Amino acid sequence: MLEEFRTASGLLQVALERYINASFALRDGYSYRNTINSAEEIRDFVANEMGLITSYKSGLTQAQVAINQARNSLANVPINALPAEVLTYIFHLVSAEQPCTFQTPHYWDDDAPVDFPKYPDMLAHVCSQWRQVALASHALWSHIDIALSCPLTFGLYERAKTYATRARQIPMDIHIVDPGHFREAEKPDNSGSSEFDFTDNRPPNEYEMWEELMYEINPDDFDFLSLNVASRIRTLGLLVHHQYHPIHSRALEHCLANCLPGDLSELNVCVPGGSYSFPMFIKPGSLSRYSTDVALSEQQLERAWESVTTLRLKGRYPIWTSTAYHGLTHLQLEGSCRISGSELISFLKSNPQLRVIRCDLRIKETPPSGANLSPVILNELEIIDLVNAKEEDAKNFLQWVTTGSNPLQLSLCCNPTSTVLKDFLARSNVRELRVRSKSRWSYDNLPLAKFYLPLRLRVLAVDEWENNSPSQHNPIRHFHSSRTEAQFPLDLDALYMLSCCYEDFEHFRDFVGKCSPQRLILGNCTVARMDSRIPVDLTLLESETGGDLSQLSPSVEVLTASDPSPFPDWNRSY
Repeated sequence: MLEEFRTASGLLQVALERYINASFALRDGYSYRNTINSAEEIRDFVANEMGLITSYKSGLTQAQVAINQARNSLANVPINALPAEVLTYIFHLVSAEQPCTFQTPHYWDDDAPVDFPKYPDMLAHVCSQWRQVALASHALWSHIDIALSCPLTFGLYERAKTYATRARQIPMDIHIVDPGHFREAEKPDNSGSSEFDFTDNRPPNEYEMWEELMYEINPDDFDFLSLNVASRIRTLGLLVHHQYHPIHSRALEHCLANCLPGDLSELNVCVPGGSYSFPMFIKPGSLSRYSTDVALSEQQLERAWESVTTLRLKGRYPIWTSTAYHGLTHLQLEGSCRISGSELISFLKSNPQLRVIRCDLRIKETPPSGANLSPVILNELEIIDLVNAKEEDAKNFLQWVTTGSNPLQLSLCCNPTSTVLKDFLARSNVRELRVRSKSRWSYDNLPLAKFYLPLRLRVLAVDEWENNSPSQHNPIRHFHSSRTEAQFPLDLDALYMLSCCYEDFEHFRDFVGKCSPQRLILGNCTVARMDSRIPVDLTLLESETGGDLSQLSPSVEVLTASDPSPFPDWNRSY
């Protein structure tokens, strides 16, 4: 084999040198007005030869690809000497570094367009050995991302079909995102013809144009999950950034229809829509071009999500009595949707293993205080996040929950001297408390010194709290009637103070001193000085402490605007 290749290579080298010399001779002879051949004859010959050169280039490129593949397949290439399972692990690491559509804000931006994903597809085209290893690892193809309404839509959709086939029986994670790149149709130019026929000469309805455009820029039908292979879906996510459309229901419908009973463990739906009065439910309906219902029966829906243990919802929800709310370990409900107290208690009782709950529910028709109802016991609970809930709703929620002995993280936005909060803290093992002021413009702000804190607390975070003297323009209400006394734990592990405002540095120092934190983390805090606000930065701290920051805490950090949020999971709904 090698002898034949050496012979062919030698002949090619000789022929190529002879061909190059002949090309130079042709050029030089024509330059000196050679009269042996006519100009027309030379022109036809050159045109024909240029076509042959193109074919020669193509042939050499094919030979180069084949030789590269042979080189990459050699056992003495270091990475190819690795066992297949190690190579597979490397492939997974490379693919995992690729941004997921769910983790990329808005996914598509004209100023910074997203490149079409390279992995794991590219890995299967390096050489035959890599392709064999990649295709044999069905889990490598189990992450499917589809971005709707953007220039990559159809490419990602065809890619999803291939991935679903290659994943076979491996449980898949399917993420469908609509970044809202095409938000509305462009208005037709009045000077020319338009595909829209407005017979009454009224301006076009932008919503109707957008609604029709959505059908043009997205798949006509969703069928990327193969009917020949029973797909197993582990995680399903739908994220819509701009406006909900029946296309999104068709995508959700296709995936839910192909969920095998018992497979789906995580459902994430975050879409615009719903209101305080009328939450939008994912419910059965007829198959219609303009319907946002799903063309599935109630039995099909319940069978698809009855195995879900992690449920994150905003804008669209299963009905409150659905089995989707049973047996959960992680529940996140956003969108300020309304729910009755009895419905809330019912599905809390259906989730005894609940570990994390984040919600901003608007609780209506709460049971009367004299009703003979016991709080729901949730022994496994570790996180309660009510930071986006209104104060009354947070109180209504807390009075009907009793936690176990697990260390608890509690986030909320309400009066820290509330009797309901004090009662909850007394019966719970709250080790981390995050409290946000009700409103930057509220007149109900309390001095931080009035906080009631559990003695077992280890971490305290306060956000947007002010400590100002009462004034005509900013009267601070004093709750003298409250029986809640101020109480501070000793030696906090950490104190986070974010966007807090102080009357002067002494009030700031006094509060920090009461908490005695081992770590003090400050971000965007200010103190009043000469009718202005001075940022609490390292310069001010060193000036006020004589350069000895240990007067405040053994460890002091001041965050800047470029630093990541210390609480990336602490959602803001501004």
